[in-house]
Amino acid sequence: MRALDINHLFGKLTFTKSASEIIEFARRKTIKVNAKIHEREKRVQKLRDEYRIDDAALIQLLTAARNNVQAMSFTYSMSNLPIKDKTETGECEIAAGVVNNILTENDFIKSEKNQVKTLDRIIRNLKPIEEYTSDGTKLPDSEFVLTTKELDYLGF
Repeated sequence: MRALDINHLFGKLTFTKSASEIIEFARRKTIKVNAKIHEREKRVQKLRDEYRIDDAALIQLLTAARNNVQAMSFTYSMSNLPIKDKTETGECEIAAGVVNNILTENDFIKSEKNQVKTLDRIIRNLKPIEEYTSDGTKLPDSEFVLTTKELDYLGF
């Protein structure tokens, strides 16, 4: 026996929503995604602080991780640290899990920033179309067609 997955049952349905509704839900989604970005940035900064990873070391580590996904650990040069922090010289070793965590968080941050950019574009450019009948009566907001996935993403 399997759990019932109904996502494929309603995938071809479309729904109509007004510009005002879409803008409202896009604003809510932007707030949620920005909060998630901030949360991820705090986690990355905490790891960087804990392992004393400055910008130059971060670039070294992420480049090495992208080039060698099988490695168990990565090293970076301590020579990039400011003089006051130099208690060690040479190289510092960081576990692959830590580097992978930073890499993954950075990838999600980049994706989420693109989502915010798209949502902001929708909010900025989607305007209710005001239409009137021949006698001057205002018609309801124009409606736009959204898919089930778009409704889910926006949180309808």
